[in-house]
Amino acid sequence: MKRVFTVFTIFVLIISALLVFKRRNEKLEHARTTAVWNTIKNDTSLAGIAAFLNKHPENRMTPRIKNRFDSLRMEKAWKKALRSESADALLEFLSNFPQSPHGNTADSLLDYLQAELDGPKTQQQATSDAFHRFSDKDSGTTAVQAESLAIANEVAGILSKDHTTLPAAQRLSASAGDQNVIEIENQTRYNLTVRYSGPQSKRLNLPPRTTLELILPNGEYRVAASVNAGGIIPFAGVQRLEGGEYSSRYFIRGQ
Repeated sequence: MKRVFTVFTIFVLIISALLVFKRRNEKLEHARTTAVWNTIKNDTSLAGIAAFLNKHPENRMTPRIKNRFDSLRMEKAWKKALRSESADALLEFLSNFPQSPHGNTADSLLDYLQAELDGPKTQQQATSDAFHRFSDKDSGTTAVQAESLAIANEVAGILSKDHTTLPAAQRLSASAGDQNVIEIENQTRYNLTVRYSGPQSKRLNLPPRTTLELILPNGEYRVAASVNAGGIIPFAGVQRLEGGEYSSRYFIRGQ
């Protein structure tokens, strides 16, 4: 009997040691993952992020970092297309990023460019004018300013009508910097469009059940979100970003 008890005690001690070892490894992995994210979350170098993804394809943070990489890649391509003042560059951007939130602006710019080309100007002059004045020919509004104005108008329109209170964003971490990483999750079965109007305006399109990240500077934003389905009231409200990481989840009750 004593021998059986001794064997059982040894067995319990071994199991306990294995559990302690497992928990320690989980804590170490969590610490490593957090350290990795803190290192790369404010990195705007595509090469640096790509190098990390190649080196750590199985890291727990890899999906989140890949979302950041895709978002940065799209924003850099959009700025490059605007700087190029080229219709071909816009068409290439639309081909490479068909779901981009800048798609509507690119389409409008191409339409305005065609209208300018139909006039008496040279192609070079028409192209330059189209890129710098396509939204308001008299005011000289640039493409980026025009997009910000369009987003502001969309948000104001939603706020002026019946809307649901904007889901409170969860602040995951604080930072002394002036940049914010917002993780936006679409938990609905519809395409979701989220608009931020403020110090920097952004429009984000999310397919059903997807998560994307947005990077914005500190400040107060008017935010509006809507889905591509009739009879569903949009979300709208004000959100203040004060440096750090945030998470926003959108869902529709009853789904």
